[in-house]
Amino acid sequence: HHQDALAREQQDNDTVQEDISLSHKEELANVTTITICKQQETIDELRDEVWLKRSEVKDLKLDMKTALQLAAADLEAMRANHWKEKRILFKKQKAIKKCTRRVSKQRKT
Repeated sequence: HHQDALAREQQDNDTVQEDISLSHKEELANVTTITICKQQETIDELRDEVWLKRSEVKDLKLDMKTALQLAAADLEAMRANHWKEKRILFKKQKAIKKCTRRVSKQRKT
């Protein structure tokens, strides 16, 4: 009888041990699941941040492109204006030369 009682007690102990290790495993699994979920949230947040930065960069590139195009257009306008001014100046110089020639001819006579 004594042997049977000892055996039964050992069995009970084993069962308790199994229960403890099982609940411990479940707890670990829960903690792991929570950790994974948190990591996934972090990943999602980072991904959103990356997309935001990407679109910001896109906008900046567009702004820069637009600014460059505007600057180029301004430069083109300035260049055109410069040539126009040069032509006007050249015409004035020609007119002055003509006038000077006329005046000098008149003086000779």
